[in-house]
Amino acid sequence: MKITLRDEDASNEEKQFLVNFAKRLSITDEEYVTISNTYTSHEIKAPHLYEQRLDALYEIVKIVCTEDTLSPESKEIWLKRVGKALGFDPSNVKYIVAKSLDVFADNINVTKEYFMDEVKNLNQ
Repeated sequence: MKITLRDEDASNEEKQFLVNFAKRLSITDEEYVTISNTYTSHEIKAPHLYEQRLDALYEIVKIVCTEDTLSPESKEIWLKRVGKALGFDPSNVKYIVAKSLDVFADNINVTKEYFMDEVKNLNQ
């Protein structure tokens, strides 16, 4: 939520995505309201290890790729924000996101191992 709302200019598309994302995470309406009212007080803790970042990215990309409320452009923009928040090098985020979306483009049932292998070897 903090990633999306931090600039206070989230589109209706992004706000609807947050509602859908919360439902997928089994967050109640009451919890959602509480989180949305206090999101600035919650720190984003990026994983320290690259493997943990990839693991988190995999889970998020999988959800984003199945989301109908976001346009392809919005998915890419949002995932770039997430990539930076997860602690990926900002100069590599666009490549990591592009590869992530490419991996999921034809098959939403990609395994975590395959995804991580593909992203790790994106320069090859």
